[in-house]
Formats: sequence, C-alpha cells, structure tokens
Amino acid sequence: MARCVIIGAGELDADFLSDFSWREDDYIICADGGLYHAQQAGIRPDLLIGDQDSFVEGFPKGIPALTCRPEKDDSDMMLAVKEGISRGYEDFVLLGATGGRFDHTLANLQTVAYGLEQGVFIMIADQNNMITMLRDSCVSMPRMEGYYLSIFSYTPCCEGITLTGVKYPLADFNITPDIAFVDSDLVQGLPPKQVAYTGMDALTHAIEAYVSTVHCPFTDALALKAIEMVFDYLPASYHGNKEARGEMHYAQCLAGMAFSNALLGIVHSMAHKTGAAFSTGHIPHGCANAIYLPYVIKYNAKDPAAAKRFADIARFVGLEGMSEKALINSLCNKIDEYNRQLNIPLAIKNYGEGGVIAEKSIIDEQEFLSKLHDVAANAIADACTGSNPRQPSQEDMEKLMLAVYYDKEIDF
Repeated sequence: MARCVIIGAGELDADFLSDFSWREDDYIICADGGLYHAQQAGIRPDLLIGDQDSFVEGFPKGIPALTCRPEKDDSDMMLAVKEGISRGYEDFVLLGATGGRFDHTLANLQTVAYGLEQGVFIMIADQNNMITMLRDSCVSMPRMEGYYLSIFSYTPCCEGITLTGVKYPLADFNITPDIAFVDSDLVQGLPPKQVAYTGMDALTHAIEAYVSTVHCPFTDALALKAIEMVFDYLPASYHGNKEARGEMHYAQCLAGMAFSNALLGIVHSMAHKTGAAFSTGHIPHGCANAIYLPYVIKYNAKDPAAAKRFADIARFVGLEGMSEKALINSLCNKIDEYNRQLNIPLAIKNYGEGGVIAEKSIIDEQEFLSKLHDVAANAIADACTGSNPRQPSQEDMEKLMLAVYYDKEIDF
C-alpha cells in the first residue's frame, strides 16, 4: 500500500531529505514550516496543512492546503497524520519531527503513540534515528553498522519483548549475582559443541582476568586455578566424562568470579562485535573466543608486564619453555591443540557450517573485508577494551581481525 510521508518543521538535514528512500507513490504532506525543508530539497508536496504561523503571507499558491487557527488542540504534525488516516493511509514516515523545540519533539512522539491507538504504523526518521512504537506486533529493521538499537517502555510495564538477530553484551556490576548455585547435574546433558564453546569461554575468562590491568591477588588465585582445571578436565568433559563435566562446572565458576572483579580484554571485545556481524553465518561467543585467544595473547605479549604474566600461566600449568617467548608460544600451541581436539577452527577462513573445521569458511571474505573498519572500531569501543594490557589503535585492531581471518602471524 502507498505510504504517507509528512515533513515537519523540526531539524532536518538537507542531504538526508534529498537522499531519503522516496517511493513513486508516496503521498507527501508538509506540516506548516516543513514546506521550507521541502523547497530546499526540490520536493513538491501533495498537500499543505497547518496554521501558517511559519509564513508571513500564508501558504504559497498552487498547492492544495488545509489551514487551521493557531489556537488548536492538535499540533500541525498530528493534524497531518489525522488527515492521512482519513485518506486511508496506514503507513506513515515523519521527517523533521525531532530537534529544535523539545515540546514539538515530545508532541511528535505522542503522535506516534496516537497512530498505535488507531492501528496505523508511524516511523519518525532523521539522519541519526529511526523511532517507532509497537504493541502486540513486530518490526524488522535493516542491519546498519555503527548504529545503536535502544528499546524503551512507553508505559509503566512492558512484557513479552523478544529480540531476534540482535547480539550485544549485557554487563553491569548490578547484575552480578550474590549467590550462585553450582550444580553439575544441570550440565550433564549439554551437547559436546556447547561443552567445547563454554569451556574455551571459561579459559578465556580466566586468562584475560589474569592479565587484566585491574587484576589483584584475589582474582589471580581464582584465575590460575580455573586455567589449570580447564586444561585438566575440558577434553574429558567434551567426551562425556561425568566427573570431568562437574570439575569444568567449578572451573567456569572460578573463572567467572575472577573476571567479574578483574574484567576482561580484547578477545571478548572482538567476539562481542563479530559474533552476529556477518550475514552468511553467526560465530557463537565461546567459539569466537577460542579462535581469537592465541592471536590476542601474542599481540598483548608485546607488553612486558603482560608477557611475564602469560609466561607465569604457562609455568603454572606445567608447559615447557626456557624463555618468556618460548613459554608464551607453548601456551598458544596448547590452546591451538585443544581447539583441534574440540573441532574448533584455528582461523575464520576455516570456520565451517555449524562452527566446525572446514576447508572453506561460511563467513564471506568480501563481506568480512567490507565490514572490517566498522567492526574493528566497534571492538575498540567495547567495554572490555579498557582493561586490556595494550590499548589497540584502529590499525592494530584491523590487523588483528585480518590475522584471525587469514591465520597470520602477529608481528605488530
């Protein structure tokens, strides 16, 4: 069905208006001062509506117009929506509905709520936002790199919200539990793939917590014990050993206690931002951590303090090496060895359907490269980056992303 586009008098970027996704059958209404925006963009509206207070000599001739008194109950934008509804339109876009006077912006949000009551769909759009309201319905929005999705309740209580195709970290000290029930019976039936992913996620939690810039003796003890237990029990847990499954349950709890206090690093930053970034496949969080961990260890090991702590981990779990560099290589090789045992790829180029090792990746190379800059920027902005031993530049993060895709050496 045709769409009704209403141009208001709020702030509106001329380029945005000119480049807006216009349709041939759009019915365009200018709400009073919105005509100025339309004229600047070379747009001829189908109807003018309002109290003409923006025009000294009234509306220009030649365009159908509905005028009203300045003293009225409805805003010009509301009047335009009501007129569109009376003409049978059910799909509305409001442009120039934000910015400027806050009372106008608030009134336009109330107009969106009015549309909800009338059973029509209204979307406010500007160069930075797309805003709508839903009730007992759903909306599909295109993926747009660099933009944020926010959900608010317009009423005191909102229930039954479901998000699909959306992934974001939910982290705050306010949601750290006071009590945890660590019962291994709850995970005895976990499929092997989830055992592998969650086990390597726990290992990443512990290693990143140990080298975090805010680690302390308490978190160090928790992290080292968790690392030792993961190396001791994960393969057996993966193959269904009940006792090992229980020990891994304890290990993940210790790792969780460590990173809840010491925070994490850029393995998680990268995993958060790449997991759902690509249209050809999703990289589960634990799998992404497992792939990225050895590369990030080598990157962070360029920091002397971090290198010493990585070597300490290797010594603690009995790995061989006569120097810090040798110990760090042993640690990375051990992680790679576990990934192979757990059928986890060593690089994204070998990330097959279902997250297993394959000759050809389901993550399209060209899409990966086209999104590289934005995904890297988003990873740098992730909350976990702040406690990483090295603060990566945009160039560094892009190089890391390329390394984990193509299995390149870390020499920067």
